[in-house]
Amino acid sequence: MSSKRVAIIGAGISGLVSIKSCIDEGLTPVCFEKTNAIAGLWNYSDVPRDGEGGALYQCLVTNSSKEMMYFSDFPMSKETPPYLTPQWVLKYYRDYTDHFGLQKYITLNSEISKVQPASDFDESGKWLVSIKESGKEERTESFDAVMVCTGMYSKPFFPKCEGLDRFKGEKRHSNEFRRGSDYAGKTVLVIGDSHSAGDVASDCSRHAKRVYISMRNGTWVVPRMGPGGVPTDQMGNKRLNHYIPDNVRQFVLERIVQSKIDHEKLGLKSTRRMFSGSVMISDDIHNRIFCGALKCKPGVQAYTEHGAKFTDGSQIDDIDVVVFATGYTMEFPFVDDSILADNFKDLELYFHVYPPRLPKGTLAVIGGVATVGAQGPVFELQARWATRVFKGILQLPDQETMLEDVNRRKTKLYNTFGRHRIFFPPVPYQEELAEQIGVKPNLLKTFLTDPKLAVTLVAGPCYPAGYRLTGPGSCPKKARATIMNAPENMLYPTQTRRTDVSTTTKGISASFLLKLLIVVVLPLVLSFAILSH
Repeated sequence: MSSKRVAIIGAGISGLVSIKSCIDEGLTPVCFEKTNAIAGLWNYSDVPRDGEGGALYQCLVTNSSKEMMYFSDFPMSKETPPYLTPQWVLKYYRDYTDHFGLQKYITLNSEISKVQPASDFDESGKWLVSIKESGKEERTESFDAVMVCTGMYSKPFFPKCEGLDRFKGEKRHSNEFRRGSDYAGKTVLVIGDSHSAGDVASDCSRHAKRVYISMRNGTWVVPRMGPGGVPTDQMGNKRLNHYIPDNVRQFVLERIVQSKIDHEKLGLKSTRRMFSGSVMISDDIHNRIFCGALKCKPGVQAYTEHGAKFTDGSQIDDIDVVVFATGYTMEFPFVDDSILADNFKDLELYFHVYPPRLPKGTLAVIGGVATVGAQGPVFELQARWATRVFKGILQLPDQETMLEDVNRRKTKLYNTFGRHRIFFPPVPYQEELAEQIGVKPNLLKTFLTDPKLAVTLVAGPCYPAGYRLTGPGSCPKKARATIMNAPENMLYPTQTRRTDVSTTTKGISASFLLKLLIVVVLPLVLSFAILSH
């Protein structure tokens, strides 16, 4: 019996790991990539491409550290720096593709124009996929399943604002930004409150005449390096943290962040609590503000022909360029809106993966989420789960149960942010997916058989390799070694100048005690204090 054919739309991060997951389950992946290269937006282009969504700029550095963003069975080399420039990221995904032989399943320069259920879909679950391949006539093929891997950064979003059509200066989206030197001698207004807004504003401030950043609600600026030289995302994404009440975690993290950067004095202060407002990963913006090269402004109330009026009554009259670092809208132009809506309010996805109203679970969206941390490992778990459903090993629940899950998740996110959005920490969502697949680590059993590993799994970072310790696709020895060697691998490339061993490294180090206090003791004390009232 021939294996099921699965159409995979897109060869970016989610597409590559979907191909690999199909192969692991004995399915036949057929991947279509509309550009001429794999790895999606990680391919730098100095000139914006037509119809391009997310794009790179020269000063970009990853927001996630290397030990948190690798795929679970393919760790990054110890030579890879703790945080990566685009060149390192692209090399990793190319190496992943070569190592697992994925390229032969990918057809480049092939765009999907339509995906629709076959006439016998209610029985077969099959899909008809129309393909526009470069230099060939459009054709339609039948597939047993479809994985939509086009991501969340499909179309640049420009917020509506009074007078924008009258503004005579340049209006650009951050996906057109490449380097700050392009704005030398100009007055630049950057609109946005997250990562790219901070990068664009900071880079421009080294070259432009004046630079302003407009944030309606402010932001929480988080540096990449946390206490003790530990990457911040390794401190935040731990299983232990999510046994602590949200308000306690908010309190602790806000104090840590505020101790590094005085948000109020720099004009960055957010009107919303941590985890319910915008976050900006940046090692630079506070310094650029502190030296006068960059100024913060509130939200724009209206644009004039050559400037902007702000909600606090202030005004700038000589703006040359407005750069909108305002994110993207998700769209699925090849699928009927009744299956996949093009807006977060109406989009219905069980576990953020499956449209719940289809009679057959043969279409999955992989990579349709944004996380406060590394996204690749999340996409991988989505793909591993979806392919096991396609194969028939796992079953989806009834429609009523799926819709209840959809509504619960949407309501929680709306209550958190005050608007429809898909944005959350990787943990506990990864744990939920892992439980569905059967690869969630058994912490109690591990405590009895391997206490050292168990402590790392609970109190340490939620490393991707943890989902290769048990269950389908497991490689426990390799996974354990990857987890236990992570701290050494993280710092290896930075230790190019050896220094004398500090007295704090003998016995229990000061940095360890600080981390213990921040991560374990302080949250527990606060929890008891809150519960006692």
